[in-house]
Amino acid sequence: MNEPFDDLNDFRNAAWKVMNVPLRRMPRVSLATVDQLGAPQLRTLVLRGANKHDGTVELHTDAASQKVPQLENDPRAAVLIWDETAMIQIRLMGDITIKSDASLSNIWDQLPSVTQGNYGVMPPPGSKIAAGDNYSRKADAGKFAILELKIQTMDLVQLQEPSHRRALYDQSDNWGGQWLAP
Repeated sequence: MNEPFDDLNDFRNAAWKVMNVPLRRMPRVSLATVDQLGAPQLRTLVLRGANKHDGTVELHTDAASQKVPQLENDPRAAVLIWDETAMIQIRLMGDITIKSDASLSNIWDQLPSVTQGNYGVMPPPGSKIAAGDNYSRKADAGKFAILELKIQTMDLVQLQEPSHRRALYDQSDNWGGQWLAP
């Protein structure tokens, strides 16, 4: 059992530690966007990287997926991370930049071939198909895209009996934190 956080800086640093895990333990995270009709859309992705200095997190996606035009239309997004060990919920809100050009070839080349197959699914992700297995996976570097969330706010909750903790951090306040009621 972890002790509850009493220091805002320690709490924020613990969140960055959760986000900077070894590649073999990359956490599954939820990405929330808004579609062209204004409806919320939520899906699970793998957190591929976090940069505390830049205040960013990185996710990978198939450029043909529906989330790409959603983010081109409205770059605002949220990422939700839950760490079972630390009992910390991390909500990150900000704008996403989509990167999908030849400059990503170095990153593409480092991906395992089984992972590369996730980029280039035919028909494109979200298309109607006749049966559950009626699609093909063919690695296509041209369908590989990186979603980089520039974090504007970070909302942390630690579930810890007898006293939960919650704090909000804002990039515009140089990541100054404020305790909130959980």
